[in-house]
Amino acid sequence: MAQSPIRERQDQPEMIMLIRAMFTSNARAQRWEGLRTGISVATAVAGLVAAFVSSIAIPVAVLGVIWGFLYSAGFAAVLGRELRRAAVIQQMLCAKLFDLPWNPVLFGDPIGQEEINRLAKQSTAPDEMVFGYFEVRDFPRPYDVLACQMQSLGWGARIRLRYANLLLVVVLAWALLGLLIGGLANLTVVQLLMRWYVPSLGALLFGLDAYRNHRDVAGERMRVLALLRNRVAGQTDEQELLRFAGEVEDALFLSRLKVARVPDIFFLKFRNADSEDFSRAMDDMEKKFRP
Repeated sequence: MAQSPIRERQDQPEMIMLIRAMFTSNARAQRWEGLRTGISVATAVAGLVAAFVSSIAIPVAVLGVIWGFLYSAGFAAVLGRELRRAAVIQQMLCAKLFDLPWNPVLFGDPIGQEEINRLAKQSTAPDEMVFGYFEVRDFPRPYDVLACQMQSLGWGARIRLRYANLLLVVVLAWALLGLLIGGLANLTVVQLLMRWYVPSLGALLFGLDAYRNHRDVAGERMRVLALLRNRVAGQTDEQELLRFAGEVEDALFLSRLKVARVPDIFFLKFRNADSEDFSRAMDDMEKKFRP
């Protein structure tokens, strides 16, 4: 069985370098997200202590307000720059791998080769996540491109929606825990606000913001995936399908700017099961060519 050109090209040195650089940039965005999470959780835990130790209630409340401001004003800008760089690198990969035109209006300028080399050398991504990045079969062009995009849309939507639901559960649990602590400590409404919810402000803002962003990205990807499936089912003109594939890349790029990827440990936990489901979807697509 002949290999798809994409299956061959994605493991060539030029593509592997872009994939490793992309992983490095995404890992940096995840570290910023992790730092933001850590500070938010630490501030929230301080609120738990303050609920029982009244002497630290005011300093903890002030720290909560400061962190809530810094979260909104500073971290978002830094994280946004890193997310954009990672998205541009991934777009460079897809443009080369899929042989699609570059959209300079939306993507801006490609990242310089020196920066790509530097980032690729810093990559710690395991080989199993780098080689064979797209689990694509030997579909004819442009269906091999569309199959890869189905993977990015469908797999990404599922992971982000799953993670968004987890974040929402954690935020609601923390809010309800505050009510329980307030009752056990016989706190007034004002005391409960100052000792629990104000110190938790950064954590709650982070959780709700991340939940909303991951949910929105998942919803947008599922919408585009439905459009893509309809095109694959009803469209046979190659140039029209490739034009549509370019529009799908534009949508994917915009979605990658909104929020960092889910933590790798969360992705890897469900990877095998998700891969099996995606493989069955490719079985259905393969019937189009081998009835």
